[in-house]
Amino acid sequence: MGANFSSYRTVILSLGILNLILAAMFLIWSNSLMRLNTKLKKWISTEKIEKALNNVRDIDSRIINMRKVLGLLCILLAVTFIFLYIRL
Repeated sequence: MGANFSSYRTVILSLGILNLILAAMFLIWSNSLMRLNTKLKKWISTEKIEKALNNVRDIDSRIINMRKVLGLLCILLAVTFIFLYIRL
Protein backbone atom coordinates (compact mmCIF):
# COMPACT_ATOMS: atom_id res chain seq x y z
CA MET A 1 0.00 0.00 0.00
CA GLY A 2 2.96 2.32 0.60
CA ALA A 3 4.09 2.05 -3.03
CA ASN A 4 0.68 3.12 -4.33
CA PHE A 5 0.57 6.04 -1.92
CA SER A 6 4.01 7.20 -3.07
CA SER A 7 3.06 6.94 -6.74
CA TYR A 8 -0.05 9.07 -6.14
CA ARG A 9 2.10 11.75 -4.54
CA THR A 10 4.47 11.64 -7.51
CA VAL A 11 1.60 12.02 -9.98
CA ILE A 12 0.12 14.92 -8.04
CA LEU A 13 3.49 16.68 -7.82
CA SER A 14 4.10 16.12 -11.56
CA LEU A 15 0.70 17.58 -12.43
CA GLY A 16 1.37 20.57 -10.21
CA ILE A 17 4.70 21.28 -11.89
CA LEU A 18 3.20 20.81 -15.36
CA ASN A 19 0.42 23.25 -14.52
CA LEU A 20 2.91 25.83 -13.28
CA ILE A 21 4.80 25.55 -16.57
CA LEU A 22 1.58 25.95 -18.55
CA ALA A 23 0.57 28.95 -16.46
CA ALA A 24 3.94 30.57 -17.10
CA MET A 25 3.51 29.98 -20.82
CA PHE A 26 0.04 31.56 -20.79
CA LEU A 27 1.06 34.58 -18.71
CA ILE A 28 4.68 35.27 -19.63
CA TRP A 29 5.52 33.63 -22.95
CA SER A 30 2.23 34.00 -24.80
CA ASN A 31 3.97 35.18 -27.99
CA SER A 32 6.20 32.12 -28.13
CA LEU A 33 3.15 29.97 -27.41
CA MET A 34 1.43 31.47 -30.45
CA ARG A 35 4.55 30.86 -32.58
CA LEU A 36 4.48 27.23 -31.46
CA ASN A 37 0.79 27.10 -32.40
CA THR A 38 1.63 28.42 -35.88
CA LYS A 39 4.35 25.78 -36.35
CA LEU A 40 2.03 23.01 -35.22
CA LYS A 41 -0.66 24.20 -37.64
CA LYS A 42 1.79 23.58 -40.50
CA TRP A 43 2.49 20.04 -39.31
CA ILE A 44 -1.06 19.05 -38.44
CA SER A 45 -3.38 19.57 -41.37
CA THR A 46 -7.04 20.14 -40.62
CA GLU A 47 -8.22 20.69 -44.19
CA LYS A 48 -10.22 17.45 -44.35
CA ILE A 49 -11.92 18.19 -41.05
CA GLU A 50 -12.74 21.73 -42.19
CA LYS A 51 -14.21 20.46 -45.44
CA ALA A 52 -16.30 17.89 -43.61
CA LEU A 53 -17.65 20.37 -41.12
CA ASN A 54 -17.69 23.29 -43.56
CA ASN A 55 -17.41 25.61 -40.59
CA VAL A 56 -14.13 27.38 -39.83
CA ARG A 57 -13.79 28.85 -36.36
CA ASP A 58 -11.07 31.24 -35.29
CA ILE A 59 -10.42 30.51 -31.64
CA ASP A 60 -6.95 32.07 -31.50
CA SER A 61 -8.31 35.52 -30.69
CA ARG A 62 -10.47 34.08 -27.91
CA ILE A 63 -7.49 32.27 -26.42
CA ILE A 64 -5.38 35.44 -26.55
CA ASN A 65 -8.14 37.41 -24.84
CA MET A 66 -8.59 34.73 -22.17
CA ARG A 67 -4.88 33.98 -21.58
CA LYS A 68 -4.77 35.73 -18.22
CA VAL A 69 -7.82 33.85 -17.02
CA LEU A 70 -6.42 30.54 -18.30
CA GLY A 71 -3.06 31.29 -16.70
CA LEU A 72 -4.67 32.04 -13.35
CA LEU A 73 -6.77 28.87 -13.56
CA CYS A 74 -3.62 26.86 -14.26
CA ILE A 75 -1.89 28.45 -11.28
CA LEU A 76 -4.85 27.67 -9.03
CA LEU A 77 -4.89 24.08 -10.26
CA ALA A 78 -1.14 23.79 -9.71
CA VAL A 79 -1.45 25.16 -6.18
CA THR A 80 -4.26 22.70 -5.53
CA PHE A 81 -2.13 19.78 -6.72
CA ILE A 82 0.81 20.94 -4.61
CA PHE A 83 -1.50 21.37 -1.60
CA LEU A 84 -2.79 17.84 -2.10
CA TYR A 85 0.80 16.63 -2.40
CA ILE A 86 1.64 18.22 0.94
CA ARG A 87 -1.53 16.91 2.60
CA LEU A 88 -0.95 13.33 1.48
